[in-house]
Amino acid sequence: MADRVTGEEAQRIKREQLGVGDRTKHHGRKATPLRGLSREPGTHQRVYRFRFYPTPDQAAQLTQTFGACRWVYNEGLALRMKAWEEHQVSLGFAETCRALTGWKRIPETAWLKETSSTVLQQSLRHLDAAFSRFFKGSAKYPQRKSKHRSRDSATYVRTGFRWLEDPERPGTASVTLAKQATPLDVRWSRALPPGQLPVKRKGSKNRGKVRERIARLYAAIGDVRRDLLDQFTTRLVRENQVLVVEDLPIANLLRAASGKGRRRKAALNRSIVDAAWGELLRQLRYKCAWYGRTLVVVDRFFPSTRRCSACHAKGPKLDVSVREWTCAECGAAHDRDTNAAVNLRDEGMRLYWLVATGLPPGRVPPAVIRASEVVDLVPAA
Repeated sequence: MADRVTGEEAQRIKREQLGVGDRTKHHGRKATPLRGLSREPGTHQRVYRFRFYPTPDQAAQLTQTFGACRWVYNEGLALRMKAWEEHQVSLGFAETCRALTGWKRIPETAWLKETSSTVLQQSLRHLDAAFSRFFKGSAKYPQRKSKHRSRDSATYVRTGFRWLEDPERPGTASVTLAKQATPLDVRWSRALPPGQLPVKRKGSKNRGKVRERIARLYAAIGDVRRDLLDQFTTRLVRENQVLVVEDLPIANLLRAASGKGRRRKAALNRSIVDAAWGELLRQLRYKCAWYGRTLVVVDRFFPSTRRCSACHAKGPKLDVSVREWTCAECGAAHDRDTNAAVNLRDEGMRLYWLVATGLPPGRVPPAVIRASEVVDLVPAA
């Protein structure tokens, strides 16, 4: 299978072989991906069908529109097939829209100008969606639309019609399609729900009030947590000369889990975020510098959990669910967290005295001592 052609060569093929013009409009602006319609969580689209009776002129214009949409869809499909089969160049919605502009300039297909451009672009958008479903494996390869087998249809976006609500009949309006001078004779068999007719604004006054109350609540919770954390770190620094912490990879610990046990992992992630370990370490670092204390950061690979604090024997790896264990060498029973705290304290003090005794007279240890930056001259106990 031939490789896909990209870059300047692909642009040349599109321009010279396929008749797709360069992107001249907004040429200096970076292309942005199309965004879908954003909806509130839990909302669903509803379809309302109404019958209308077009005039002979409107019926002729609609027939021409249906035919133009079908022709543009088929021509866009043929262009994309030719681009890949003959040149190994992939085309998307933007390229087919530029090709549509070129088709309108050709005398043989100048009749496309009589149809709304937004309606024809929607036909190309449906073609692009069909290719997307094919690439995802949820549908077959797009097929040509037949005049006899395919249903006549045209999609009008908000800029493709005029909507004027009837104040005397709520839920009804006059609808005038693009390229038509008079409104359609719509039989409103049922009234549309309130709020469907005018251009909707996201949110409402009540929703804004609720959002403000929730925002104030979260702000109050954040203030309480920051104040508690600030008081806690200040007390630790004032009451201790040396503080020892473990260099944990917090970002790695917060990775989302999948498969079995993902709910328990999600709860653990929330607890880590609530505890604000990163902010705790940040405050300890600068407060130790303020108060002349020392913060010792033990290496993350130090076996604090599975090392016996009594005989220093290293046991097997322990699952997070194991909270208590017994040393196989000396038989000492350990609480997981208490044993790890004792080991971290001993290792931290070892590193502290290793640095303190190696300093010249009169020098004080630095505010932060990292195990990875210490030249280990004395073997660990």
